[in-house]
Amino acid sequence: MKLFPKILTVATSVLLAAGFAGLPAWADSHIVGVNCTGGGTFTITSNVVTESSGCVSAVIPNSVTSIGNSAFFNATSLTSITIPNSVTSIGRFAFLAATSLTSITFEAGSVLESIGDYAFRDATSLTSIAIPNSVTSIGRFAFRNATSLTSITFEADSVLESIGDGAFSGDTSLTSITIPDSVTTIGDDAFVNATALASVTFEADSVLASIGDYAFYRATSLTSITIPNSVTSIGEYAFQDATALTSVTFEGNAPTTVGTDAFLNVGTDAVANIGFAATDFGEDITWNGLILVRAAGAPAPAPAPAPAPAPYSGPIPTNYSDRTPSIGDEVIISGLRMNLVTSCTIDGVTAVMSNQSADSFTIVIPIGISSGLKDLVMTGPAGKLNAQGALTIQQIIPAIINEALVSSKLNAGSFNGYVAVYAKGHKGKTLSWKIAGKWFKTTITSDYQVFQRRTAAVGLDVDVHLYIDGEKQSTIAVRTR
Repeated sequence: MKLFPKILTVATSVLLAAGFAGLPAWADSHIVGVNCTGGGTFTITSNVVTESSGCVSAVIPNSVTSIGNSAFFNATSLTSITIPNSVTSIGRFAFLAATSLTSITFEAGSVLESIGDYAFRDATSLTSIAIPNSVTSIGRFAFRNATSLTSITFEADSVLESIGDGAFSGDTSLTSITIPDSVTTIGDDAFVNATALASVTFEADSVLASIGDYAFYRATSLTSITIPNSVTSIGEYAFQDATALTSVTFEGNAPTTVGTDAFLNVGTDAVANIGFAATDFGEDITWNGLILVRAAGAPAPAPAPAPAPAPYSGPIPTNYSDRTPSIGDEVIISGLRMNLVTSCTIDGVTAVMSNQSADSFTIVIPIGISSGLKDLVMTGPAGKLNAQGALTIQQIIPAIINEALVSSKLNAGSFNGYVAVYAKGHKGKTLSWKIAGKWFKTTITSDYQVFQRRTAAVGLDVDVHLYIDGEKQSTIAVRTR
């Protein structure tokens, strides 16, 4: 569901055939509908594809400069897309949940620069993609859970600089990838749970500087990897539970920073192969749990089994009272050693904790995060624990967010199967509201909060009666949708 108001189609919109080469010059300031092959349409506004409906096969005209945010979101009938060499960006959520998409074609001479966050997430039928060499960044979770994706290739002379957090996480069919020499950063969780990934190759003269936290966590088919000599940082748990990994070769000196348990629970007797003159690996026979094997020409220490890592003793979440909360909702997190958690964040925003015990604690979903599937990061004496995909934050009504600029206000509305009530400037007071004979009551804990309740059906006209500290403020007529 898009978070922006729906664009109204003007009466004089021009309908173009899917194979038409371009749009007239005057179209820059108009809304244009374009037919898709096999049925459906998509809309172009000022040279940006903004939305679509029922497309099966889409050919984008060569005057288009951007595939906008959510343009083909949930386009479950879309099987193929052809993107012209005029497009410079693919927006956030552009093809999210396009579950039938099998073919993406970029025209020769592509100038595409960026693939946005979540752009192809849950495109579960996509089997391969060739990334144009003009792309400089792949966004967060861009191809997450593209579970049929077996092949990712980059055109020669790629200028790609960063692979975003979680970009290929959950891609369980991906077997190999060659990373361009221009990449400097592999983000946190980039290949988490890529369980078929058996080969990761870095091009010669790589300038890679950092491998993020959990980058190859549970890459259980990976048996060996060569780390470029440019790498200075390997994140926490970067290769944890890559249980087949037995050989890690370092082309240069030891990275300056290696995170907690970066190689925890890799293959039995896994080794670090290092050069004769390599430095900063220490004098012990092991380094970060790997057995050191120095190239011939230097005295080699007698091989010895790696010491068993200490058992994990931090918190373990096992249950959540609400997996789909909204901003301002309380969620009870249950599990083991919950009293060891000192802080929780969602998208880097701190969630207020309360009612903490050894078995559970409560958080309030904070303002300042977007909707969607979120990881919950818990910090304690044992370090950080990243509970991946713990919560799905529900969307809140755009009109309510806009009215949040008012200093003091109560209002109600309906959106996406919910009736929502929001309070601005009433922190510390008691909010009560009555919907269809049912009462709800809560204490307002922040300056701006939204409270949502799922509706029984859509198309109903209901009155929402709003009270502050028991005193009636207003009655809002709402049609559920």
